[in-house]
Amino acid sequence: MAVWVTLLRVVTSIAQIGMIISPGPDIFRVHKHKSTGEMAALPLIAMIVNNHLWTLYGYLTDSIFPLMATQLFGELAAIVFTVIYYRWSIDRPALNKLLAWALLAYTVITAYVVLGIARVTNQSDDEVGKTLGYAGIVINLWMYGSPLGTVRHVINTRSAASLPINLSVMMFFTTVLWVAISIVDGDMLIMSLNIAGVVLSIIQITLYIRFRPGQCTMTQEEPLEFADKQIAIVVSPKDGMLHKNPVYQTLASPCGMIMSPGPDIIKVHWNKTTGEMAALPLVSMVVNNYLWTVYAYMTDSTFPLLVTQVIGQTASIVFMVFYYRWTVDHRAVTRLLAGGLAFSLAFTVYVVLGVTGVTNQSDDQVGTTLGYVGLVVNLWMYASPLGTIRHVIRTKSAASLPINISIMMFFSTTLWVALSVVDDDKIIMSLNITGIFLSVTQITVYMRYRPNKSIVAQEDAPVFVDKPISVVISPSSSNQALKSPVYQSFASPIDKTRA
Repeated sequence: MAVWVTLLRVVTSIAQIGMIISPGPDIFRVHKHKSTGEMAALPLIAMIVNNHLWTLYGYLTDSIFPLMATQLFGELAAIVFTVIYYRWSIDRPALNKLLAWALLAYTVITAYVVLGIARVTNQSDDEVGKTLGYAGIVINLWMYGSPLGTVRHVINTRSAASLPINLSVMMFFTTVLWVAISIVDGDMLIMSLNIAGVVLSIIQITLYIRFRPGQCTMTQEEPLEFADKQIAIVVSPKDGMLHKNPVYQTLASPCGMIMSPGPDIIKVHWNKTTGEMAALPLVSMVVNNYLWTVYAYMTDSTFPLLVTQVIGQTASIVFMVFYYRWTVDHRAVTRLLAGGLAFSLAFTVYVVLGVTGVTNQSDDQVGTTLGYVGLVVNLWMYASPLGTIRHVIRTKSAASLPINISIMMFFSTTLWVALSVVDDDKIIMSLNITGIFLSVTQITVYMRYRPNKSIVAQEDAPVFVDKPISVVISPSSSNQALKSPVYQSFASPIDKTRA
């Protein structure tokens, strides 16, 4: 039971951190476009005050992990988000007013806690914490409901563009987990608060689905009407053309997401092409995670080995499905999958024979043998991103290296080395030391041949040298107005000229 409670706390902490950083993509867009657009400031400011209060509550009630740790991180993140938002906001007076009220609440909360700890209020730490908890319910509800501050605007415009959907979705998952952990801890204060958070987040998600913004929007207050105009665009290179192969020059990720192949698979799905992404790391992940799932079962290593490998196997299968859906070389991927399946069946048969006593081995001996096989498979997975090393050196571009996997592999293998030292598991330790070396090699190669920050969608694209572009708009004598040519193709004047 203690293992599952610990797992619940870890998952809750991860979800809480996910909710904390969920405004990140929106804030990045604000910084990129140098405009806050329709994004509201209230949720960010509410996050600062709310996280500060619950940081103090966690300290007073001796709930250091996960409550105090995650809330302190959230407070710092919210301050950074607000600073960037303030930098590009055009409505400074309204924002200053909100910040002034938030600062007042922040100061009052801090002053009360300091006076309580100093016994000026004649309260114990528990009593101060309980009072702070009741105040926290109000502030937390304010934060959970803050995205609804734009509900009138959403209904009037029939667009939920101003609703921070990332925050709302993460809020839903986080509050559900906090309800579960508060039941375990017997903390009715946290439970009642997060039940309200579940309800409010569901309302926000429902509103977003009902008034989901269009995929393509064109803001044009007073569209111009063209009167029977024809537009000709002529590109005239003087000295000729220089053909240059762009070799999939990729856009460097601004978000720095380093968890698994997920971001790459999302790009594959959005672009409907696998590009230079290799299938080998994904196939090796499926086989590797399956082997270590069986190994963990045989050696009775339920947490963290079995749990993490089951999650990893499920995720890698999902990634593989998306990759297979959009790959153009189905035959090569099918061959890889067939090889992986054959290998998986082989060691599955071995384990079954070992467990039934056919091989005259105990479960521990079967697990040990499986561990040595796992060393080979794991090294295959760790080294699989280097399968494109020849292509990287030839093209001088590391676009085909899955840098997300390599970075995550470095941190993961480092932690597994530490854990294997504690558990005295030499197989896991030696394997992950090699994994550290291979991941560092991959990251070094990526940094040496880092792709440029531009995307060119086609190979062998002609690059024009010293080319003037002339645009000719030729209205006819007619004054009859036509409808706005938004997303309509223009007729070419060439045929009429020839006639």
